[in-house]
Amino acid sequence: MATEHTVTCEKSDGVYNIFRDSALRYCGYANEIGESFRYQYPKLVTPSYVVAFGYCFADAVSAGYQVMSEDERVTVREYRAKETRAAIATFDTLLW
Repeated sequence: MATEHTVTCEKSDGVYNIFRDSALRYCGYANEIGESFRYQYPKLVTPSYVVAFGYCFADAVSAGYQVMSEDERVTVREYRAKETRAAIATFDTLLW
């Protein structure tokens, strides 16, 4: 008897992040693939780093944009300005 298995993605905050919750997250490791094939395909190393850094910057900008687009009523508990929180979120994501 066959049973159907479904994979659900339960998030603690309930927000889907395409950079962390999809297969796109593996683009952050593209430089590792480029380095592993450095001697066979040396021209692929630089583009692999471009993909990896592009992923990191896009994830950071997305985190900052998400903070900037939050509803003001939700963030009343914060004492910092929205721009400051967005800059902190962007820097934190880029640093991580």
